[in-house]
Amino acid sequence: MSASRNGSAAAEPTFWAAVDLAKAAYVVFPTKGKEPSVEGGFYAGTTDPSQVAEWIAEGRENHDVALATGIPSGLVVLDADTPETFAEMQREYGEPTVLTRRGGHWYFRHPRNGKVISNSVRDGLDRKGDGGYVVAPPSKGRTWTDGIPDRAGLPILPCAFWPKKAEKSDEPRSMPEDRKDAAAEAIAGRVSRIPQGKRHAHLMHLCGVLLARGVPVGDAEDILTGAWKKAGGELADRAGREVPNALATTEQALTEGRATGVPSLEEITPGLYAELEGIFGWRTEITFGRRKFGAPTPSEPVRVPWPELEEAAFHSLPGDVARTFEPHTEADPVAVLANLLCAFGNVIGRAAFARVGTTEHHLKLFVGLVGETAKGRKGESWGPVKTLMESVDPGWASGRVMGGLSSGEGLIYHVRDEVRGERKGEEVVLDPGEPDKRLLAVEGELASVLKVMAREGNTLSPTIRQAWDDDRLRTLTKNNPVKATGAHISIIGHVTKAELLRHLSDTETANGFANRFLWLMVRRSKELPFGGDVPHEELKELSQRLDSAIRFGRKPRLIRWGESAREAWAEVYGPLSAGKAGLFGAVVGRAEAQTLRLATLYAVMDESETIEYEHLAAALALWSYAEESARYIFGDATGNPVADDIAEALQAAGDEGLSRTEIRDLFGRNKNADRINQALGLLQKLGRVYQVSEATGGRPVERWFLK
Repeated sequence: MSASRNGSAAAEPTFWAAVDLAKAAYVVFPTKGKEPSVEGGFYAGTTDPSQVAEWIAEGRENHDVALATGIPSGLVVLDADTPETFAEMQREYGEPTVLTRRGGHWYFRHPRNGKVISNSVRDGLDRKGDGGYVVAPPSKGRTWTDGIPDRAGLPILPCAFWPKKAEKSDEPRSMPEDRKDAAAEAIAGRVSRIPQGKRHAHLMHLCGVLLARGVPVGDAEDILTGAWKKAGGELADRAGREVPNALATTEQALTEGRATGVPSLEEITPGLYAELEGIFGWRTEITFGRRKFGAPTPSEPVRVPWPELEEAAFHSLPGDVARTFEPHTEADPVAVLANLLCAFGNVIGRAAFARVGTTEHHLKLFVGLVGETAKGRKGESWGPVKTLMESVDPGWASGRVMGGLSSGEGLIYHVRDEVRGERKGEEVVLDPGEPDKRLLAVEGELASVLKVMAREGNTLSPTIRQAWDDDRLRTLTKNNPVKATGAHISIIGHVTKAELLRHLSDTETANGFANRFLWLMVRRSKELPFGGDVPHEELKELSQRLDSAIRFGRKPRLIRWGESAREAWAEVYGPLSAGKAGLFGAVVGRAEAQTLRLATLYAVMDESETIEYEHLAAALALWSYAEESARYIFGDATGNPVADDIAEALQAAGDEGLSRTEIRDLFGRNKNADRINQALGLLQKLGRVYQVSEATGGRPVERWFLK
């Protein structure tokens, strides 16, 4: 828990608290009363503190704070607003997260096993899930009971409030009935004695134990449903709904490598694990705290393979360009394809666009081409695209493509607005500004840009983030304020993997700079000692097709979802928008928005007013490559340098592990206990480490191991 901001801080403007919430990864936006007070409302929500600061600068510092619920924040809130429902929730789930004037809010993690709709559950109890929001403390009438909660530490939404599933699954069964009945009896004998507020947590722990030890899902469902029914009463009534949903979520958690709460089983029901061990014949050398009981700890990390691009990405004109140039350049076809999409999206300007709610997505891409070494031929991939673009819009190619990013003010200057003022009593133009608001920044040394951004007071990072999100850019410097409206900025950057890992700071990862880029691994495709030369006729045909697509894209038009793609988009949207752990998760955190922009680009380059299935398939193929690239680059890194150093040391220690003292000594005692505790806690949440206590005859020694 972090420090609470409650009514005691009356002198502090209410909306300032949104900064802390955004840093804690809650999606925030301002409200007046219960109505959004910013354009876009719910859809304008952000986890970017710089956007919060902008809203404050615009005069919203005394507005209330709202949190978007559902997938964006990974949050579902149950709102009890009558004395009866408040008392019922309190008995079942403990104290509320937030006290309200009429009751309380209980915060839970989104189960991510289907859409959790926002609606009235029953009289006096509302559920705020996907598409909803709640007003949060320190807004009027709202008080945290224990400070801003850590999202990862929230309990998962109780099964009773999940999307409904069938009463009994069709999962295969293979275990003898007498063994299942014995296990159900053992569990039922204890579960009926568990306080109401802990029963749901105990069910999740049991699911984790059974599935991690290899019990088939169908058999686990029979055991737990049987136990709940044997316990009788309310538990029996809820068994058919709660057990299948709990097993489904546990399966997903194990697949994704997330912890399932197993260590708490012994705390709630001492001796139950030993009894189950006897029934199933499990090995006794089990250490509570491991995610998979009895599983060997790998001595070597799994090597992430080089990403592979599916053929679907080479759809229509973009694919034809990449394939035409492929035999004639050493550049990776992935790089040529990405350069073309980025350049096309910039050259058409703010014309064709997609829309989500009230948010317009114009076709700006930020692309990071990442090579293992400087010999990855990243820069060579721009040449073919530059040649084509010069043939269709030479003015843009010569005047609106540039490099040298060094400051936010400098970037805005190249797309700045006209400035008018008064001289001798007459209004005059002091600065004509830049009428062409398109700008493609091609940075051959992106590492230099990352280093510049790390300097104190440099405004480049927030300006770049703002440029991806919006068309309005400005700096608030007192002596040289500059602003731009209608800005349409795209970026292509080249960097090696080592440089990216070295210079992409924790701040740039956390504040959303990194996830506005498509990071694509590229490498030299072949050796061409004498270069290559595309036949003139082939270039001419591609230029004509590109010119036609650009003319289509320059007409202001909303690109909508076509019938052939709607069902597929609905199916993939949930997985795309689901959060992922660690530094990798932070880098791919805008998956659904990036995929939408890519799909729209493929549609416009096909001169289609609708996104059809083939456009979505192409976008998903390229996004999958970007996601695999991010995993290849960032691997298991957490984004916390202390945690990553500890994980590396634990890997080297192998079966010996490290004591708390040895971990402290890794840093020459230069890291305080709080930072080390925080790092170990993060590694535990990610399921990367476990600890055991060793008896020494005196005070037990805490020893840590990598899973």
